[in-house]
Amino acid sequence: MGKRLLIAGGGTGGHLFSAMAVAEEWLAADPENQVRFIGTATGIEGRVLPEAGYSIAFIRVRALAGKSLGKKAKDSLVLPLSLYQSWRVIRRFRPEVALGVGGFVSGPPLLVARLLRLPTAIQEQNSVPGNTNLILSRLVDRVFINLEMTRASFPEADRAGRVVVAGNPIRRAIREKIEAGRQHPPNHARVCLLVVGGSQGARRLNYLVMEAMNYLKEFKDVIKIIHQTGSGDVIGVVSTYARMDFRARVQEFITDMASALAEADIIISRTGAGAMAEIALAGKPSILVPFPYATGDHQTKNAQAMVDAGAALVFLEQELTGKRLAEELRPLIENPALRKERGDKARALAKPDAAKTVVQGLYDLLATPKKT
Repeated sequence: MGKRLLIAGGGTGGHLFSAMAVAEEWLAADPENQVRFIGTATGIEGRVLPEAGYSIAFIRVRALAGKSLGKKAKDSLVLPLSLYQSWRVIRRFRPEVALGVGGFVSGPPLLVARLLRLPTAIQEQNSVPGNTNLILSRLVDRVFINLEMTRASFPEADRAGRVVVAGNPIRRAIREKIEAGRQHPPNHARVCLLVVGGSQGARRLNYLVMEAMNYLKEFKDVIKIIHQTGSGDVIGVVSTYARMDFRARVQEFITDMASALAEADIIISRTGAGAMAEIALAGKPSILVPFPYATGDHQTKNAQAMVDAGAALVFLEQELTGKRLAEELRPLIENPALRKERGDKARALAKPDAAKTVVQGLYDLLATPKKT
């Protein structure tokens, strides 16, 4: 008999896409299994999940972190409605287990699920947990984390043996395409440089790469570039590459990131949890530039495992210049053995079965007698 899973959370791609990876594995585990999401109509989940064919219920909820006392008091008035709407969704869907994936929207549904004595869990993608997951970790039955270093952020759950290092779940289509690219590497004459600025802070990274190209003109017939610029910079980046006679494919947003990762030989990237998981799975050397305004500076900490393993170099944005970036790119462009060495070290960090680990953990909760 199939089981019903409720997944609550969203607000950012990092929260949502790992949740979708778990949903895929849950549905693959049993053709009779069901999944329903809870999110907000204004979050990314409100657009992406219906397009992907998932069922989602919307609740009204507002973030409280980072606001003045008066604003917190005003926005907290919505909380009773959030709890009631969550209760209605749970009552109608009748899930056997509930998973929170981060973002303030996951709070009310997980609280209601806990009050109804359902098995509950959270999944934390980043090295530094968000406020909602920190609170929920004291209440839920299982805490799935991406990185070992994050264990220290959940001392109460860790002492109780409720923390599981699962990795960051990656959607099946991306995972399979990256794996296929590793089995059959593209045969291209030029070294491929992939530049990914992410959804935040892409402009500064674009500028640094453009500046670096001024110092790498001798490689214009050796390299090719795939560059995701983010919004607003495509025309300027295209014209700069053209002026310097570099071969480049420039896009505002790369829809097929798995193919881009498979094609790349070197990656320059921000350090969101999803990006780190995908770079590790692809087994590619990277130069990492954390987004400096990420909450709790979690992007810098996300990159630490890669750096410690010798798989990547990391530079703070405020300390990096185009000239320094060029100096670090040059040996990677010239030395295939160095690229392979760092790529193999990145691959050793990959956890391709992260989504399966989370799903198995949820099944384990279902097999555990309910607390009285």
